[in-house]
Amino acid sequence: MDLDLAAIGARFDHTAVAGPSLAPLVAFYRDVLGGRFSHGEVLPIGAVVLTFTFGAAKLELMAPTPGSTFFDRFLADTHGRGGVHHLTFQVPDIDAAVAALN
Repeated sequence: MDLDLAAIGARFDHTAVAGPSLAPLVAFYRDVLGGRFSHGEVLPIGAVVLTFTFGAAKLELMAPTPGSTFFDRFLADTHGRGGVHHLTFQVPDIDAAVAALN
């Protein structure tokens, strides 16, 4: 399948990396790669999310809250290591984008 993101007006927004704990993710993306902390939040789905910037690029670091099962399958699939969880794109018209992708 050829996917023309420009044709639907898609603009890359961020990458999300998830792991079992935020500490090693922060140590790498902030301390080694130089990411700057932007903001953080706890989501009701059972995830802690920290957003870092690298110039104009954004990166979300995600980990489960205590007792959460939200990342269980993802972490099992990555043998407990985690990794890239998702890429997010913004489009001007979500209904038109979905129709074009179908």
